[in-house]
Amino acid sequence: MKFIMHSIIKNNNSILKPFTKKDMYDFYCGQKLGIFNPIAKNILYFFNRLIGKFSNEDRINIACLCEPPKFFLNNGIMIPHAYGITLSIDEIGCDCLIGQNVTIGTNGKNIRFNGYTTNHKARIGNLVRIYANAVISGEIRIGDCVIVAASSVVTKDVPSKSIVYGNNQIKPLSAHHIEYLKSALYHCYSQYVKIPGLMYKDEKMYINTEYLRKRVLLIKSMETNAFSTLLNELF
Repeated sequence: MKFIMHSIIKNNNSILKPFTKKDMYDFYCGQKLGIFNPIAKNILYFFNRLIGKFSNEDRINIACLCEPPKFFLNNGIMIPHAYGITLSIDEIGCDCLIGQNVTIGTNGKNIRFNGYTTNHKARIGNLVRIYANAVISGEIRIGDCVIVAASSVVTKDVPSKSIVYGNNQIKPLSAHHIEYLKSALYHCYSQYVKIPGLMYKDEKMYINTEYLRKRVLLIKSMETNAFSTLLNELF
């Protein structure tokens, strides 16, 4: 699929291309039924709801409180169990997995009287796997290829290629942790992520072209013993 991009910005040595309304239109044109795809899906979802069947998109809308656009949540990251999730966030990268009952938001230190908190919330990198019931709070940065363990509390920066667990306990990834990331990437590209490289930053969507290059290499190495070595070299 070819997207038309109009400008670029640099973000930590990555090239980010704005994802525009024209790109969204092009995406839908490439789907079944073309530009009528979202209309047809909404009609199908409506009748399914009448018999008690709810789509993943329904669960994101009904059971979660998320600031990023629904388009990004449905096409850019992996949310396999969309229940009880709160995403109040300044940035979230590509191929991230968000588990049920995860809370990401401000710690309140910089909140204004009108509740506006942009630039005081977490920034999360690429290929990050956040397990159920985790809490990520405050103006912190979580690097690439990070695992946030279930029920952990994270209130400080986490470097790339790390696992964080408990209350801000951080250590480097072990071999079996990298297998978890491989599994997450596999499900992202095979099922959940419809637009590779799509990310969210400061209330806008972008394509991260540098991550896309790395993503292609990682996917090619999945069925070999080179995945772990390659991940360490790329990140």
